[in-house]
Amino acid sequence: MPSFKSISILVIVLLCAVTVFLLSSNKTTVSELWGYPVTLQFTHQNIAQYTKQTRSFRLQVSRIHNIDKDEATQLTREKIFQFSSLFEKQRAGYVGQQTDFIECDDKFRPVLEEKTLDSAELVYFSGYANERYVPGECDEQQIRYSYINFLLYCKNKNTFLDGELFVETKNTDRIPALLSNMNCHFDLPSK
Repeated sequence: MPSFKSISILVIVLLCAVTVFLLSSNKTTVSELWGYPVTLQFTHQNIAQYTKQTRSFRLQVSRIHNIDKDEATQLTREKIFQFSSLFEKQRAGYVGQQTDFIECDDKFRPVLEEKTLDSAELVYFSGYANERYVPGECDEQQIRYSYINFLLYCKNKNTFLDGELFVETKNTDRIPALLSNMNCHFDLPSK
């Protein structure tokens, strides 16, 4: 019959082996995207998601690879429709004495812009977000971040990027910097 000491040593060795296995299989993949170090969060089939977050900003990018131009165009149209429809004037769910309609003041409505880059098509919304990173904040007192939600299709890579950048309103210089650095010259690993 094994002694208590030998069982204890065996348990310790097994725990060490499991710990080494878990630590080695949970490696973080860090890449650079337009000057930002991003971490690969997950992958599934042809989709990968990358993030970078600090106290003053958050960048989150989903990449779909092996996608053709027609599929990317359809995804872009759907996203624009969904996002734009959130800011249409709508009848209040419970009409009261004060409000019959709910709408976002024009100065807070997200703005849609389009650009053509080298072998890429860029569409993005810019606007405001609250402290929980919810885009489209229409109440000035709740605004904490400026943000862009961008859709970039790179023809030369058959890759579609859907991303969001949130920066504190006092650091909005990061948004034009990101937009001016956007291109299709990136190498984002999928594992």
